[in-house]
Amino acid sequence: MCSPTLAIGAALAMGGTALKANAISHAGRRQFQADQAAQQHQSQFQSQVNSVVNSEVNQYRPQQRIAAQQNRTSQEVARMQGILASAKAAGQERIGGNVNGAVSNAYTTLKAKALADQGSRATQLAMLLGKVRSPNLFRADEAVIRANTQQKINTIGNFAHGTAGADAIGINGAGYINPFVTGAADLMTAIGSAGITSGISGGTGAKVRAGNSAGNSLFRFT
Repeated sequence: MCSPTLAIGAALAMGGTALKANAISHAGRRQFQADQAAQQHQSQFQSQVNSVVNSEVNQYRPQQRIAAQQNRTSQEVARMQGILASAKAAGQERIGGNVNGAVSNAYTTLKAKALADQGSRATQLAMLLGKVRSPNLFRADEAVIRANTQQKINTIGNFAHGTAGADAIGINGAGYINPFVTGAADLMTAIGSAGITSGISGGTGAKVRAGNSAGNSLFRFT
């Protein structure tokens, strides 16, 4: 028959072992979940970087780049036309002047031709200046786009680095095991082991004493 000391010792030892194992298991599970969350964060940041890079890459596709350059040329031509239109208006005032009295048909014809020629030259000049200036302006636009893209990537990288540091702290914290729990588990195991040892020793001693008593009775003379 199992002694009470042995039974209680075994229960305490098993309880202590189970308590410690459970604490370690929960800590490992929490740490695994924190690590998965950290990886998800970094994956999201990488997706953001990929989106930014792909957006810029699309602008360098042949068709998109040609269309963008044509649009930049049109903008610059329109800008030059606006500047020259103002100059044209001022020139028309100078050509028209202030003429008192009647003027000849020849004068009127020459004035009209001068104004037409001036307008034609202004249009041609605007087209020429727009086409000459637009390639450099287009490359400047692309440089700005690249700089903005790099700035976006750097910003995302800074956020990713900061989040990784915070996640690392979280992962370490998730693996924390309450020392009072492990201490109680170790104490239960130690007491249980001592109880088992005591129970085994007590049971063995009792058997020895019983055997000695039986042996003595065999050799006892009445």
